[in-house]
Amino acid sequence: MHPKRIIISGTIAVVVTISTGLHSERIYASPLVKLISVNVDKMKPGLKKSEHQAPSLAVLTAGDPLHTALGTSSDEELYQAVYSGQSLAQIASANQGDVQQVIDLQLAELTQQLNERLAAGSLTHEQYEAQKAELPAIVASSVYGQRYS
Repeated sequence: MHPKRIIISGTIAVVVTISTGLHSERIYASPLVKLISVNVDKMKPGLKKSEHQAPSLAVLTAGDPLHTALGTSSDEELYQAVYSGQSLAQIASANQGDVQQVIDLQLAELTQQLNERLAAGSLTHEQYEAQKAELPAIVASSVYGQRYS
């Protein structure tokens, strides 16, 4: 393949990936996304630019059920633990957290996303049922840091 085609293909892939993320209506389950995402849909068009401010880190972590379940106190603490290679189950165990509660939180959020996709018509009922049936195994393997197969 010619170098020009590789560069063009790569550029197209990056643009499609970024534009998909910018136009999504949901913030994903990862608490790390909270640090870098601003939910544009919640901004009111009538406000001045200076009034559009992302919530502070203290607001994001205060009463966060994920931090409560993991036994962590901040997004930074969670980020550092994940960055060092720990799974969510290891983080919860180290901080006297509740691994099952972490799994339940993720299952609830992913089930809600599936319900919204079904209601929006982007999933058929058969696809919905198949994906919902796989959720517990996918979430559990993710929490324990294993590959789902």
